[in-house]
Amino acid sequence: MKKQMAKTTRSLSKSQLPPPDVLQQATQLVFPENFFIGLPDSRMPAPCNILIFCSKEFPVSQVSNVHHRYMLILNLKVEIKLMLDSILLDLEPGQALLVFPFQSHRYLAHGDTSAAMLFITFEMPDTELLADFHNHPVNIAPDLWPLVTNLMEEYKAAYPEKPADAVPVLLSILLLRLLRQIQQQPTVRWDSRQALPAHRLVQRACRFIETHRADPELSVTGVAKKIFTSTSYLRTCFQKVLGLKVVSYIRRARVFAACALLSRTDQNITNIAEACGFSSIYAFSRAFMQEIGQSPTHYRTHLWKDRNKASPPVNRRKRKR
Repeated sequence: MKKQMAKTTRSLSKSQLPPPDVLQQATQLVFPENFFIGLPDSRMPAPCNILIFCSKEFPVSQVSNVHHRYMLILNLKVEIKLMLDSILLDLEPGQALLVFPFQSHRYLAHGDTSAAMLFITFEMPDTELLADFHNHPVNIAPDLWPLVTNLMEEYKAAYPEKPADAVPVLLSILLLRLLRQIQQQPTVRWDSRQALPAHRLVQRACRFIETHRADPELSVTGVAKKIFTSTSYLRTCFQKVLGLKVVSYIRRARVFAACALLSRTDQNITNIAEACGFSSIYAFSRAFMQEIGQSPTHYRTHLWKDRNKASPPVNRRKRKR
C-alpha cells in the first residue's frame, strides 16, 4: 500500500512540473540588487467598458461611421477593404487594425461579401502610447492567437453581468504585444494631416460634441464657431463624410450616452435626460424613440428582463448611511 502511494505521489509530482522553457526563463532572470524597487508603473491606461463580438456579414456602408470608442478589428477570414480617414487600406486575414475614437471609417464592397471579423471595442483615456497604431494593419503573430482565445473565454464567462477582472488585463497585453510588432517594423508614422480636410474637420467637430453633449445650449452654430468654420461648411462636411446632419449626430451622441446610463445605473429617467443635455423629459423621449425605436423605460426594462439578476444595475456612487 505504501509503495503504491509513493508511486502515485511521484507521478503526480511529474505531471505538475513546469515545461523546460519555464525553468530556463526563470534561471535567466537577473537577481535584484534592491528588494523594494521594481519596474516602473505601466504607461498603458486600463481599457474599460469592453465589448467583444463577431460579425459574420460584411458591414458595407456608403457613408462613414464615427464614434467615441476604440475599435480593434481582427480579420479572421477574407480580405477587407476599408476607408479610414479617407485613406484606402487592405486588411488581410490574420491582421489587426485599431480604429481610434472619432476616426471616420467605412467598409467597401468587393466580390466576396462574407466575412468573419472579431471586434473588440473599448474606452480608454487618450494616450500617445497607441499612436503607432494609426492606420497601420499589423500581422497577428501565431503565439498571440492563444491570448485572443483566452480573452474571448474570459469575456464569455463574465458577460453580461459578472465582474471581468481578467478581460482588461488580457486586452492590455494584446494591445502591447501588437504595438511591439508594429514598432519592430520600419514604417512612417501616421500624420493626421494626411486625411482629407473634410474628414479632419468632422473629427474635430465630433470630439467637441462628445465633450459638450451635456450642454442643452449646444447647437450647430456653436460647434462651427468653436472649431473656426462656417455653419454651412460644417453641414456640408457632415453630410459628405457621415451622411448625417449635424443635429442628427448631436441627438445620436446624447441618446447613446443615455443608453449607457440606463444600462449601467439606476438613475431615474429625468436625471438621465438632464445629464445628457436634453431640455425636457419629452424631448428626451422623442429623441430616444427616433434613434432606438422604443421608449427609455421600455429599453431599460427589456435590457434586463431576460437576465438572471436579482435586481437592476445600481449606481456605484457612495450611498448615504
